[in-house]
Amino acid sequence: MKTWQDLEGLSQRDPEAVSWERLSKDFGVPHPALAQTYARELLSVRPFPTFMGYSSRLLAESWDSNNLYWARLADEMGYPPVALNSLVPELTHRMIEKIFATHLEDWSALLRALRETGDDFRLGKIGVLTRTSAASGL
Repeated sequence: MKTWQDLEGLSQRDPEAVSWERLSKDFGVPHPALAQTYARELLSVRPFPTFMGYSSRLLAESWDSNNLYWARLADEMGYPPVALNSLVPELTHRMIEKIFATHLEDWSALLRALRETGDDFRLGKIGVLTRTSAASGL
């Protein structure tokens, strides 16, 4: 099982394997309207106002970016990658329950809800499935 310590070791041994370019290639998405390319890449930009021309697509992508956090959290807790099929929907649902936003562009409320959900999962307050059933793909 790979852990964040393995990733830290990899970054020391082979920094190119965890470079921005490599992460863009592995986890990025095409941004033809903003980057003028269909190449897979990560964009380093501040959050956009929700009522702009690109808002619906960018807001959806910002929700999808939580998946990287859930994947790191599942790895940290010893769950296999196949468990993400069950973990991600449940953790996202729990996160949405925790959002207390004062307005539509309250991005800090989303981040706060994400972190609170992660903390609850670490503390065992969210028991989505056991590691054994996750490993067997149930």
